[in-house]
Amino acid sequence: MQTATSNGAKLLGIEGTGLIARGRPAQFIVARATPAMLPRKLSYLEAIYLDGEPCDKAYFNKI
Repeated sequence: MQTATSNGAKLLGIEGTGLIARGRPAQFIVARATPAMLPRKLSYLEAIYLDGEPCDKAYFNKI
């Protein structure tokens, strides 16, 4: 989990994100793939959550 969360945020230079803890905003993606298949499968996202709420499919189909 740490590799996909805080280490990934550090690698991308995104400060203040990537930690999983109670009371922190939840921002994550759901991809139908195994870790070995990523990042290739990021184009097949099942869902995006921002601040703990799912984004509308029309929103993330644009990105």
